[in-house]
Amino acid sequence: MMYRTRLCSAILLASAGFAALGGSTAEARVFITREQALQRTLGDHAEFRRESIFPTSEQVARARTLAGKGVEIREAPLTRYTAWTEGRLLGTAYLDTHLVRTLPQTVLVFVEPSGELRTIEILSFGEPEEYLPRDNWLRQFDGRNLDDGLAIGGKIHSMTGATLSAHAVTDAARRALAMHQILATGDPAGETEP
Repeated sequence: MMYRTRLCSAILLASAGFAALGGSTAEARVFITREQALQRTLGDHAEFRRESIFPTSEQVARARTLAGKGVEIREAPLTRYTAWTEGRLLGTAYLDTHLVRTLPQTVLVFVEPSGELRTIEILSFGEPEEYLPRDNWLRQFDGRNLDDGLAIGGKIHSMTGATLSAHAVTDAARRALAMHQILATGDPAGETEP
């Protein structure tokens, strides 16, 4: 009986967390965990380090300028994962949760050591599934840099009937690349977690 009470409490807390984002546990669908996405992209042999980064107001302001007009970057902690093998950096992944229309989406944006996008993985999506970005659409981000081409109407094609989803993913890519550039050139002011 105690187990059932704890389980119900955990479900209620999870529901409250999703409701704060504008969705509910019934509406959010998880497609892949971040651990699965990290391993699928960077391999089983990689060692991952999770970092909680606390960017300064100045870093956020510089990132907003780099990301471009209309791309929201909040003054809030961000989570990134660095992947290593035999002392060599394989890449960095940024966790980005945002609203598409009224419901949350979480993506993992992978950045190569060179600073270009490696790939984007959709971890969860709360909107109706017909608005979900598909893998073949996401592949157009692979190898892109933070430039004018990384935009809907630039080198990134929109999705018919899912314009908000297309913009949300594109903004997440621009946010991650902008923060990556800023954090790579200065003190990340972060705390590393094992």
